[in-house]
Amino acid sequence: MGSGVSFYISNEINDQPLNGKVLAFMDTVKIFLIKDFSVITDRCDLLIKVYPYEDKLFSKSEVNELIGICEVLNQKYCFPEEPWKLHEAQPIVQELSTFLKEFKSLCIEAIYLDSLVCLAGN
Repeated sequence: MGSGVSFYISNEINDQPLNGKVLAFMDTVKIFLIKDFSVITDRCDLLIKVYPYEDKLFSKSEVNELIGICEVLNQKYCFPEEPWKLHEAQPIVQELSTFLKEFKSLCIEAIYLDSLVCLAGN
């Protein structure tokens, strides 16, 4: 597996995750999305074009936008109407599907906790 950045729930950059969970956004998944970016709308920039060498705290409106991005990417790549096909998909699509489910859940939990999502760069 390659390297990547991490996301977690926090109210400040460099604070400990509020729920103890840290979610990796692996470079392999990001590169896959970037290569196919010509068919993805600019709505996905907030996630796909994160800068890997800096930390970022996403605002509440950006967290909501990230949830929408997860839904857009899930619709495009992860067979939401035919979930049984996912087990036959390329491993990178399976990895993307897992990431999107976990990331959307993390964003929803951040909203529930009245907190923000933090990106921890390399």
